[in-house]
Amino acid sequence: MKSSDIMFLGYALALYLKLTEKLRITRKYRVNDIDIIVLPGVFDPVISKSTIALMRNLDVKGSRVLEIGCGTGLLSIFLEKLGNYVVATEIDKRAARCALINIQRNRAHVDVILTDFARGLKGPFDVIVCNPPYFKGPENLSRAIFSRMSPYLRIMKEARRLRAKKIYTTVSTRSQYFKDIMAFSPRVLDKVKLPMEKIYVLESELKGH
Repeated sequence: MKSSDIMFLGYALALYLKLTEKLRITRKYRVNDIDIIVLPGVFDPVISKSTIALMRNLDVKGSRVLEIGCGTGLLSIFLEKLGNYVVATEIDKRAARCALINIQRNRAHVDVILTDFARGLKGPFDVIVCNPPYFKGPENLSRAIFSRMSPYLRIMKEARRLRAKKIYTTVSTRSQYFKDIMAFSPRVLDKVKLPMEKIYVLESELKGH
């Protein structure tokens, strides 16, 4: 896929988020017995496909889990219901508010911290989960979609600092950062075929902790 095509898709997603914000569109879903709302301007975990694919492959129980960039909080709620202690971070205030609303709606117990990636957290955590932005582009347009630097390199760095044993994440074959995460030789848990891409669900094990 050409670089221009990749950027077009990224901007199309960002435009969709801006449109939901301008029109004040709130969406409602029920996923795996979890009721969530998606506030205007917040990344939609159902339409994106990658969030649901990641959820489908999370079999984590009895662990200390950190979700980086929790968005609506869907994954964090799901992980908490599996019997994990969950901390979620989010840099966007609207998304953090959305996560808190959904956590309360589902009577879950998840700590939400407003911060960038895992800044300020000391850990340790057993598992890190992240469905990151994978387009290289302007973060001021949408941090949920664009990243100036490789989010995967940052995830790996934070995982080592927080002494995590496993990382679960996603990547698109159209991502400019695809090679960054694949360089760590992760295990491919699932592949979701879409018209113009494939979404990989990945598991990485960190040794030496």
